Amino acid sequence: MIEDDLKYLILRKYKSIREFANVINMPYSTIDSIFKRGLQNSGLANIIVICRELGISVDSLAEGAIVYAGGNSPRMNPLSAPALEVAEAYDAAPEPVQDAAYRVLEPYMPKQKKTAQAGGMRGPVTAEELFADEAAQDAQSVVGEEA
Repeated sequence: MIEDDLKYLILRKYKSIREFANVINMPYSTIDSIFKRGLQNSGLANIIVICRELGISVDSLAEGAIVYAGGNSPRMNPLSAPALEVAEAYDAAPEPVQDAAYRVLEPYMPKQKKTAQAGGMRGPVTAEELFADEAAQDAQSVVGEEA
């Protein structure tokens, strides 16, 4: 189902559906309703907001496909049933429980998905941020060696 693919894409970019809802300033219940009742039963304005934040095509989503606005399809690996259950429980949990669960699982996440520790919990680090930090550290070590 396209709703499952959309949920998976959101969870790849955000630590929870609730966090995504906060970012786009949409009630969590609205997004939850979209997943439960289907995209075809949701308001166009809500779908446009979701697509803009995720950088995906509204037209393609209406046709049942997730395509980035630039035309490339993201690789979709559906979550296993246990992983989906964990994701749904995570979404339903209060924020302190979500933060604790995230900290427990963080060591098992790919490097580019880990949170930046400076400034506390803030969601996944983008590849651009990750490489920028590494480049800055490399530059600092070169400057330090020359001094």
